[in-house]
Amino acid sequence: MLIILAGVTISVLTGDNSIINRAIQAKDNTKVTGAVEQVRIATIRSC
Repeated sequence: MLIILAGVTISVLTGDNSIINRAIQAKDNTKVTGAVEQVRIATIRSC
C-alpha cells in the first residue's frame, strides 16, 4: 500500500500537470504580467 501511495505522490509532484510544473508556470506568468504592467505604466507616463 505504501508503495502505491509513494508512486501516486511522485506522479503528482513530477507529472506533466504536476504541482511543480504549475508553480513554474505561475512564476513565469507573474513575471510576464509584471513586465506588461511596467510597459503600460511607461506608456501612460510618456503621454
